[in-house]
Order: sequence, then C-alpha cells, then structure tokens
Amino acid sequence: MKKLNIREVALQTLLDCEFKYQFLNSAIASSLAKSNLSDKDRALCTELVNGTTRWRKKLDWFISRLVDYPVEQLSPKILNILRLAFYQKIFLSKIPDHALVNEAVEMTKTYEPAAASLVNAVLRRFLREYTQMDLPPEADNPIKFLGLKYSFPEWLIERWHQQYTNKELRTLCETLNQPAPLTVRINPNLTTPEELVGVLAEEGVSARRCRYAEFGLTIKKTRTALTSLNSYQEGLFTIQGESSMLIPLLLQVEKGSTVMDFCAGRGGKTSHLAELAGENGRIIAFESDKENLENNQANGKRLKLDNIEAYSVDLTKADKNWHARADYILVDAPCSGLGSLRRYADARWHKNHSLIERMAELQVRILATAASCLKPGGRLLYSVCTNTCEENELVVTSFLKANPRFSVDQLSDSLPPRCQKMVREKIYFRTLPHRDKLDGFFAVRLTKGA
Repeated sequence: MKKLNIREVALQTLLDCEFKYQFLNSAIASSLAKSNLSDKDRALCTELVNGTTRWRKKLDWFISRLVDYPVEQLSPKILNILRLAFYQKIFLSKIPDHALVNEAVEMTKTYEPAAASLVNAVLRRFLREYTQMDLPPEADNPIKFLGLKYSFPEWLIERWHQQYTNKELRTLCETLNQPAPLTVRINPNLTTPEELVGVLAEEGVSARRCRYAEFGLTIKKTRTALTSLNSYQEGLFTIQGESSMLIPLLLQVEKGSTVMDFCAGRGGKTSHLAELAGENGRIIAFESDKENLENNQANGKRLKLDNIEAYSVDLTKADKNWHARADYILVDAPCSGLGSLRRYADARWHKNHSLIERMAELQVRILATAASCLKPGGRLLYSVCTNTCEENELVVTSFLKANPRFSVDQLSDSLPPRCQKMVREKIYFRTLPHRDKLDGFFAVRLTKGA
C-alpha cells in the first residue's frame, strides 16, 4: 500500500472529518498513527489540517473569487486540495509558490485527474492576484466583514458584537485563532513544579511555571508526545488547560471530605479533586460516557490515586442511594464550549443557537440531580467552558428559583491575588480568552442550607 506524503495525509484527514463525521483532533490522531511521517512532518501535517479547518470560511471566499460557480459545487477532494494550497500561501510563507502549485496539481492527478488543469489555473491566478484581492468593505456589512476576516460564523460574530466592544471582539477573534498553549498540572503527591521542570528537561521538554495555576507548567518546546514520556507514564503530571486547573480550587475542599464529580469526563478535574481531598478523602466520579469513564479510571490509576470511585450513570436522574452523601460537588457541565474554541479548530463550524438552548436545559437538569446528592451545609460548584449568558447566569437563576435552599457564595477568598480579576461581583468566576489568554470558563459556588 502506497505511503501518503504530508499533504496527502492532511487531505485524507480533512475528508475523514467531512464524510466519517470524526472530530478533527481524533481524525488527526488516527491519520498520524497510520502514517510513516517523521515528527517534524507530523507537526506540519497537524498545522495544515488545523489551519485549513480554522480558516475555512476565509479560504472559501478567496476560492469563490476565482471559480465560475459556488465552491459547494466543487468536489470535496478538489475543494480541500485548493483550501490546503491557499492556506499555505496565506499563512505559511516558507513554502515556495512553485512547490505549492506542483504538489496540489500532482495530488489532483492522483485523485481526480480531469480537474488538474482547473486546480493549476486557479492556483496560478491566485498567486498573481492575491495581494489585490480585498475583502468586502467593512462599512457595508461589519458582521460579514469580521466573519470573513477572522473566519467565524456570522451568528457568532453577531453574538459577540452584542457582548463586547469592537476592540474586544477583534482581540477575542485573534486570540481564538491562535493555538492554545500546552499545559500540564503536576501531581503534588509525587513531585513539585521545580522538580518536574528538571525531569522534563532531561526528557527533551522545555517547560516553565504557569502564570496563574500554582501547580501548572506551560510546555514551551517538546520533541515528542507528552503521553510517551516516562514522567507521564509514572504519573508525575496530567495534561490539562490552565483555566481548568483553577476550577476545583473554588470548592475549597477540606481533607478527608466526600466529593462528587458530576460529568467527570476523562478525569482531569477528578484527579485534582482527589489530590485536594487527600488519601482519606473519597471522590465519587459520575460519567455517562463509558469510554470517558474508562479513561477516568485509567488516569487515576496512572496518578497512583486510590481514593477515586467511578460510576456510569444518567446524570439527569436522581438516585436515592446517593441522596445527601456529598460534602462537596463539582458539576462541570456539558456546554456549548465557546470558551475553548482555540483547542478545536473545527468546533466553530458545529455550533449554533439551538445547541446553546439545549445545553442550558441539560445543565439545569444535571444541577437538580446534583443538588439531591449534597448534604445540608455542603458546597456545589457549577462550571462551564463557555461565556454565554444562557449557560452562565441564567442557568444559576433558574436553579436558585427551583431550589430556594441554596444560596450563592462569595469567591473572593478562593483564589490567590493574581487571579482576583477573574472574580466578578464577588460571586462569579470568569476567564476570558482575550483578556486572560486562557480558555473561557464560568463558575459559581452554591451552599445548601439546612
């Protein structure tokens, strides 16, 4: 079987996302696992796939100026070959023009030979005219202009336009178009930040302390996947976004407590809660997805945490066996994920208003289930990685109306001074990508009355 080159692997990955309905990150991992690309070529392939997907709207606008019919009428292979080539020209200046054209034409000859002359003509014209191809005037339609300039759906630009100033909106778009930094949370039971920096250096990884998270490190440079390192296999750290590292701290968990983690996922926050509760604490992780549950259990084992129990449950249905059992509960609920768009290049194309509405309804139902599991006097933390009012304050308002025994806590004493700007009105925790250079999170802490 013929081994594919970088751009052929990138093309196949884009097509897999479109026709096999794979999420982009999963498709990239699958494609690279089957390839024989070097580490350097894998990095370029990943850049091509993520960049072409992220900037798809803008790329399609340029392509539409150079063909005589809507881009949707191009075959998926040809459209993605052109997208890849246009992306390289606009964003990757080190690739020579002649190489860009030749590689695209050769790929076309392999997959759709009859279209080779079209691809050749479109690319050569683009190379000649690109510097004179201006977007439509902003004054004519500011929302459309910003959607094209930053390659976001217009409904999302319109939403942000109502939420932020024009300057903030542009900065937000620019931030979300940058790759998220790679960060890890150390396992304080096994190492310290300083020790792990040294261990990673010996493994060829350069790291520094995170700006906000006390036990976080930012990976500056690595030659290999972090999951292949001995330090990872030995449980010295967990790969996790920096803003996610701050969420469990808001609960202010006491040692030896019983803590429930609703929507526990793959275990990033579960393991953090287990570390905070200590060896005499009890962490009960609830997750509806069985694959996530297996990963959660494996993560706890890798980190040498013996205080985690994991259960597969329907998070929207109360179980009397868990009634009033927890001192603390984290509900890191499913959400629209608009705060973490920079981590998933394809995510912006899969969101819409109806998703936000459905998530808000689900969040209220999960909170109601969690509330029944909390002891009187216990604390419940609600968090989501999105900044929509429907999934933030309105969910909290709806929950409090239906559950008058609960009250909102002040958060000002829950975080170190450097994080105080993330607390609004003393009760809302909010990180903003364009302000904090972190994923956008919202959280609020509630106490259950007697």
